[in-house]
Amino acid sequence: MSGNASLFTEIKKKECGSVTFGDKGIGKIIGVGKIGKDPSNSIDNVYLVDGLKFNLLSISQLCDKGNLVTFDSTNCIV
Repeated sequence: MSGNASLFTEIKKKECGSVTFGDKGIGKIIGVGKIGKDPSNSIDNVYLVDGLKFNLLSISQLCDKGNLVTFDSTNCIV
């Protein structure tokens, strides 16, 4: 999920529900698209959410694309 439309390489405007933020606020989903610099490193079906101030990344989507994701106490390596 992202609130920044400029990150998307493809986007379809679509109203398809909402998400609830940690502070109990609600953001409307206003689009669905693809984020990434090239097709081999892109993530599909990313929601564009009105009012979202941070990008939220799905680790399972990265793993489904064949990436290895490793965490330690200070880093995340993809």
